[in-house]
Amino acid sequence: MAVDKYTVFFKRECEVILNKVADTIYDNLEALQCIPLAPAEGPGVETLTWRSFTSVGIAKIISDYATDIPSVETYGAEQSAKVYHIAASFGWTKFELEKAMRAGRGLLDTKSKAARIAMETEVDNLAWDGDAKYNIPGFCNYPGVSFCILADNEAGTSKKWADKTPEEMAQDINDIIDTITDNTSNKEKPNTVLLPPKLYRMAATKFVDVNKTVSVLDFIKKCNPEITSWRAIAKLAHAGADGGGRIIAYDNNPDKLEFHMPVAINNEEPERDGLTFDVILTGDVGGTTVYYPLSICMADGAI
Repeated sequence: MAVDKYTVFFKRECEVILNKVADTIYDNLEALQCIPLAPAEGPGVETLTWRSFTSVGIAKIISDYATDIPSVETYGAEQSAKVYHIAASFGWTKFELEKAMRAGRGLLDTKSKAARIAMETEVDNLAWDGDAKYNIPGFCNYPGVSFCILADNEAGTSKKWADKTPEEMAQDINDIIDTITDNTSNKEKPNTVLLPPKLYRMAATKFVDVNKTVSVLDFIKKCNPEITSWRAIAKLAHAGADGGGRIIAYDNNPDKLEFHMPVAINNEEPERDGLTFDVILTGDVGGTTVYYPLSICMADGAI
């Protein structure tokens, strides 16, 4: 071993442990800020079933002795979603705990936090994207919702906002919102628009006036006062069918859609195996359910 004969200091004597921990920065978990969470149905649920009813028939003017009174009928249908268990665990040994106590480090808090982040990340992913293997639909790819085909720019060469004027960008948003109202004869009215962060920034920094006082975002908010929430959502940056961004307009209302989590994330009691202790975190999820698919409209191609 080489020895530095010109110093009387050891390397660790000149070392300072900074009172700062640089934890990994994880993805923002935003699904349950954008999708209403259904009331917990409780443990033991295997299937969630909801019913929808449609009425057909009309009334009409009749004569005094009419016998052809129009009949109105109601038809019902059932749809179901399977409930799945999710789990993660963390563990420690007797010796790890002793070392952590000597170092003054919160070993169990750190490991518990990591396991909980893993669970919450899985919930977030299932809410947005679902899981094709288990036939769980997600909000971003829910079947039956409306899609708006964005118009090309004036030159007819691109649908991307980078190639469009501020007026064309604003028209895209108006077209997405109008698709919902047009497809439902104005019965459905969105109150929320979600944008990939890049598109949100473009809308906030491109201006519709020469004095640069009114951004595209300001303009479309003024044109659509019924939209009460405009959000930049990182998950939408690559949610489009082509791997690009996806814009979503919808009615953020538990009558229209919900994320089902019959049992919230909880810690089981620690289990001991020799000198090792393990804690399992569990939860039940039923995925995102959209009761009125036509209350949602999506559009790709702007990125």
